[in-house]
Amino acid sequence: MQVNLQYRITLLAPLHIGSGFGVAGVINSALVRNHADFVYIPGSSLKGRLRSNALRLSRQLKYGHNLIDSIFGTPQNKGSLRFSDAHFDDLITSLPGLKSYQASTITGVGIERRRRISQEQHLFTKEHAVEGLEFVANIGGTLENVSSGYPKGLGLLIASLVFTDHLGGGKSRGFGKVRITIEQFVLDGTSQDLQDFLNIL
Repeated sequence: MQVNLQYRITLLAPLHIGSGFGVAGVINSALVRNHADFVYIPGSSLKGRLRSNALRLSRQLKYGHNLIDSIFGTPQNKGSLRFSDAHFDDLITSLPGLKSYQASTITGVGIERRRRISQEQHLFTKEHAVEGLEFVANIGGTLENVSSGYPKGLGLLIASLVFTDHLGGGKSRGFGKVRITIEQFVLDGTSQDLQDFLNIL
């Protein structure tokens, strides 16, 4: 069964997904960027968040792990669906000055959680994608060995997208709030009604 699900991510607050690198003397944690120097959201980050949401929902509904594993895979077996990176669409990347506008730096101070006070000499600067940016992404592939339980598995996938309201780090500081909108859901070339799959759960 061929699956093609397209969705849009709108940033409702600044978003930080770090590259693991900084800019010496300026930024402690820089954003991930693609070869064209545009900010993006890695598919691995999206898949991890969606799997976490689906697993939590599956526990509440008292489903087993098989549904989750059939969609997202396991450490031993790669899942049959591909979770693409989320990029700006072509219309946005054509806007002049986007590269300088897409990110801002936010300076903060480390907090000692136990005593709830600021840490001495622990000032840091992170780069954030600015609020209002929109990214598009796709989940696609072929579901192998489709069983009668596949609608629930796809329902969990759709619900995990709909219920995702945060990405990246800094949630406690108000960062990473998002809205996800599913724009297209197609099975074997036929457009599907999302609500039909959510009603199965």
